[in-house]
Amino acid sequence: MREKVREKVRKTVPCASNRAPSMRPRAHRPAALLRRPRGILAGVNRTPASSSHALARRSSPCGLAAATLASFVSLVTLADVGCKSGGNASGSDDPALAAIQTRMPPLATTEIGPTPGFLAGGTVFLALRPGKAQRWLQALPLGPDVVRDIARAGNDLGFDPRVDDVAARLGIDPDAVISATLFRPLTTHAPAVRGLLQRGTALPDPFPGLGATPSDIGPMPRELERPPIPRPVPPPQPIPAPVYMPPPPIVPPPQPVQLKPTAEQGELARKAGTLGSHHRIHLPMRDVSLLLATVRRIAARDSAKPEVQSLCAQLGPSDLCVGGSSELILVRSADKTVAVDIFNFSAGTGSASDPERVPVIKEALAAPVSTLAPLATLRGDFTAFVDADTFTALQEVESLAGAASALRWSPESTATRLTEAANFAALRETRRLFAGARLEVAVDGDTLQSTFQWEPRDDASREVLTRLFTRKPAAASVPTLSGLCDGSLACMRTAGLPSPANFDELAIGVYARPENELERIIREADDFAGLALFFETWPNLLGAVQRWPREQSGRIENVMIGQALEAVGRIEGMGGSLRSIHMNRGNVSGDFIGYMRLHGQDLALIRSLMSLARVSLSPVTLPQIPGKVESAAIPESDVPASLLLITDPGTVRAGDRDVEVGWAVVADSNDRLAWMYGLERSAAVLPAFYFELPDLWQLIATTGGQAPRELGFAQSWLTGRSVRIAGDIINGRLRIDMQLARTAAAAAAPPAVAK
Repeated sequence: MREKVREKVRKTVPCASNRAPSMRPRAHRPAALLRRPRGILAGVNRTPASSSHALARRSSPCGLAAATLASFVSLVTLADVGCKSGGNASGSDDPALAAIQTRMPPLATTEIGPTPGFLAGGTVFLALRPGKAQRWLQALPLGPDVVRDIARAGNDLGFDPRVDDVAARLGIDPDAVISATLFRPLTTHAPAVRGLLQRGTALPDPFPGLGATPSDIGPMPRELERPPIPRPVPPPQPIPAPVYMPPPPIVPPPQPVQLKPTAEQGELARKAGTLGSHHRIHLPMRDVSLLLATVRRIAARDSAKPEVQSLCAQLGPSDLCVGGSSELILVRSADKTVAVDIFNFSAGTGSASDPERVPVIKEALAAPVSTLAPLATLRGDFTAFVDADTFTALQEVESLAGAASALRWSPESTATRLTEAANFAALRETRRLFAGARLEVAVDGDTLQSTFQWEPRDDASREVLTRLFTRKPAAASVPTLSGLCDGSLACMRTAGLPSPANFDELAIGVYARPENELERIIREADDFAGLALFFETWPNLLGAVQRWPREQSGRIENVMIGQALEAVGRIEGMGGSLRSIHMNRGNVSGDFIGYMRLHGQDLALIRSLMSLARVSLSPVTLPQIPGKVESAAIPESDVPASLLLITDPGTVRAGDRDVEVGWAVVADSNDRLAWMYGLERSAAVLPAFYFELPDLWQLIATTGGQAPRELGFAQSWLTGRSVRIAGDIINGRLRIDMQLARTAAAAAAPPAVAK
């Protein structure tokens, strides 16, 4: 009996073979909801990466479709490391861009141009030049586990992706552009499904009669652990004379309960079964037959299902049509092109033979090419654009599909899921500065450059962004990037931070509400809250956060938080340099320095805080350092370090007034402070943020431990290879540039030593 029940579960629940069998399966809920952090960071902690993976888990199909979508979603997740602006940035005269290009000379890029794979209504748009991508990926070092997994995949594909020309093996044109549109929401029946759910319509019990015959269910293993204690054997008794007893009447066994779904239940199951996402991948080909032969060979392992064959027959001619009740893969070829359409039906209800599915799929297949303006300006060898305007429709589809799916296992959670759309809409009903984000990557030999930037909604948004993030700093000079980075293991420098009070004007709508209410809305908006905050409204969240200490005044901790936020807006810059690091039996030491450029009042605040912590600052006389110097050892520090406060002589002009400035420095010794004062200085701090690891392997090898052994296979690739990241406002756009490149000078340099 138990095996029969398990078989019912596998037939009823999509991809049930990957779940633990259970007599009463739990409602499908993302792991983020089971262990949710508390506080306002509950929503912020759901990063776009986790949100996109959660969406992929809920909507990705089994088998071939899952592998295809996972690859593209992973590429979108890597967008967070940042890269290149929409136009040809090299022609700009922006001084911040010139400072970035001084450290990272730009690579030549070409426009992607019009692509038939960009469909209207999509959420994520990807474009890739396969030839360059293949050469870059095949040059990457791989660990033993990855090599083994790729070798297994090569057995299925018929070639080795590590060394073979993958594009030639599959007949793909390596010089053309592969384009894709992901997560086009299928919303045709969303209003009808919401209406049925609000009326309290339920789905039929997937296991009718399961509880009617409990004696048929075998005991669980824990019930067999202790055998019953045998009763004592009574002494022999005389055998009585037999007495005739008539046989009991024959009673037929009870028939299983057959519950026929009502008309509304059937309608809900069928229409909820059409909710999901549509994805298309457009491949320019040189030989269509090579790709089709590979795809057919992989798909032939699964037996064709009659209901899917019936559905495919109604969709018109295709080269391959496979799937099940929760997914459908349609491959169609034309002259020198192949289009792969993947449909995910997230609710897990209905079947492939439902008449409602055919028009939904046909409408999606006939979707026109997108006319979004940002798509026309994409450049590079790999590009991605996320259109945040489709988040509302996508969230509606996924929340309704989740509510319908939960009816089978957790009907009490349906009401909560129906409120997700309202909470998510509340997060977006504000003054949004961003319409999405773009990523552009260029590859040339050993050099990879990328630019990530948030896309402003309009010209007014660009002006607001420039005003909020641009500040007029005091004329306080700091070390140059060359001085901090040359010969170091790691270095960093920033300009002054924008004042948090600047973002007060964006605390509109739900972001003007109390902290606990905003926290509740972010929590109840589920995983999509993280997407909205990252791609659209994080400046609004900053505006809300900086208001809370004022709204919750009266408590000493709130007053201190408010003072700290005000001090953040007065920071004139930060920076540091790691010259060397040493590890000996768990003891860590090194040659390093980190600084903050502060106003005199903030130096006084640090003195007060150190006094409260019972740490006394002692005057120090250093001939090389002009001004007042105070020093104290940092107590209970894992790395020996000192805190030094330096007050510069005289004052500098900050806006319309003269202010006293100085330094708050953490360093391994006073000698390191003298070294920093001997570096070349500059009052212009551009770009606004800069971080560099000049030699990746030198840093890994210096740290010791398990890292050098575990990454030994990549030593030659990492040696002399640097990572540089810079960020600033360029032409009214907030962007982050990154470069991964091999530097000949860094590869030939000796190990870093303390100066």
